[in-house]
Amino acid sequence: MVLEGILLSALLPRADGRGRAMIMEVLMPTPAIRNLVREDKFTRLYSAMQTGTGQTGMQTFNQRTGERLLSN
Repeated sequence: MVLEGILLSALLPRADGRGRAMIMEVLMPTPAIRNLVREDKFTRLYSAMQTGTGQTGMQTFNQRTGERLLSN
């Protein structure tokens, strides 16, 4: 079994009250992420995701929520 990526999605109410917006968290299995999982260091995954945002396309739920709030 090989980890290809993890996605977390949620529908949150839009600020304007017109429906909902989908927010996603994306975890890509970079060598650093795979090493953290292998070494059972799950508490460090969040900071590794924040670090890898620009290079790998990873994003945390909080980063995406902030982006959505600022763009509206």
